[in-house]
Amino acid sequence: MSYKKCPYCGGMVENDVCSHCGAPVPPSKQVDADGEPAPPPFIGYNSIGYEVDPIPWEQVSEIGLWTALTETVKEVLGTPEDFFSRLSPSGSIGNPLSYGIIMGVVGVLFANIWALIAKALGFGVSSMMGSDFSNLMAQSAGGIFAIVFTIIGFAIAVPIWLFVYSGILHATLTLIGGAEEGYQATFRCVCYSQTSLIFQIIPFVGNLIALVSMIILLIKGLATLHDITTGKALFAIFLPAILCCILFVPFMCMIGGLAGAAGSCSG
Repeated sequence: MSYKKCPYCGGMVENDVCSHCGAPVPPSKQVDADGEPAPPPFIGYNSIGYEVDPIPWEQVSEIGLWTALTETVKEVLGTPEDFFSRLSPSGSIGNPLSYGIIMGVVGVLFANIWALIAKALGFGVSSMMGSDFSNLMAQSAGGIFAIVFTIIGFAIAVPIWLFVYSGILHATLTLIGGAEEGYQATFRCVCYSQTSLIFQIIPFVGNLIALVSMIILLIKGLATLHDITTGKALFAIFLPAILCCILFVPFMCMIGGLAGAAGSCSG
């Protein structure tokens, strides 16, 4: 019996869809597999959630950029447990990195737009009190240029931040015994959690909503990919901030003491 084989996992293709991994396979990419036995159907998930159904963003070349982006956003925000349970902890870094950069730049763009509008509204109030309208326009134009340069800067800074923050988070997971998977798993979780930045589209309160949403996504993602409790994932997220506070307070007390001693000596 002749059938077509999936180029991604080797499964049997039926109606242009792989019966093994669920990926859409157009006829041009189907592989001839005459006489070869079909692999058994997939019957479940493993304990750490290796990929079963393809993650939309990780099949962008098959379904297109816009579809992959919008479907991934909907899945991460709508059904995060299901999304992270299907996300392979040992997949590529390139796909989640590009996704994280896009989400980061979009978030920064809208955050700056709302900040510019708020500033313009403030100028509008003062203009009614006698401020020069041309000054308002000049400030707004300067703000637009600032947004453009900010986007360019963040397109460079976001990937650096993703790698660094993932490293810090993975180090804290290792410290508390929660790094059941490698750095890749933490990095992929951090990148896809950037989906929360889409909430910065909401005027003025978007930053707060995005922050809370990102913490929730990180907790769910880390707990699923590393197979740990939500409490341990939460502790790993806040441990760096706790350590900074522990180190910062004594440092400031020391600086204050030195300043007081110097003042006494000069007096």
